[in-house]
Amino acid sequence: PRRHAHPPSSSSSSGPPPPPPPAEPSKEEQQQKKQTPAVIPPEVKAKAQKFRWIFADDEPLICTMFQRLVKAKFGVDARIVQSPAEVANLSLTVFDAHRSHPGDDVILVMDEHLVEMNDDFRIVPVTGTQLRDRLFAKAPIRNLVEERRLLLVSASASVVDDDRCLLKLGKNLSVTTEVTAILNAVTPLVHH
Repeated sequence: PRRHAHPPSSSSSSGPPPPPPPAEPSKEEQQQKKQTPAVIPPEVKAKAQKFRWIFADDEPLICTMFQRLVKAKFGVDARIVQSPAEVANLSLTVFDAHRSHPGDDVILVMDEHLVEMNDDFRIVPVTGTQLRDRLFAKAPIRNLVEERRLLLVSASASVVDDDRCLLKLGKNLSVTTEVTAILNAVTPLVHH
């Protein structure tokens, strides 16, 4: 006897399933889009350029991205402190940024978890809080903070409980949003 083929049922398919609909952006992503202008207004660029920027993080990719984006979007040449030797010499970098541009205030944006080279040339972990303690142990740098010539910002995925930081940012923000938030926080505190 001859059998007749049944048409395929609607439950079977002849190809891969259709792609899922695009996910709705999270509230954080929507808020970040609202806060991040596509084009940086000239007055915001000018404000950013009045500061010397130092960015301390031990992740080379994060440092490179920050440096390139603040240059491209704000016209700012940020100094990067990334290698263990640079982290160990952070106080010299901070003071040199002030000394070489005495009329400009310095913004130090720092991760909370870094590594440095110790006196025995070993790579050891160090926290941003420990580095701020060292900065405050040096009277000229402590004076810069007290005079609001050095402005401390934490950019870390970890919770940072340090009142010396004017602003505590997470690592999930875009560089543009971070810089804009920093400028909004520090502008009322400085005399430009």
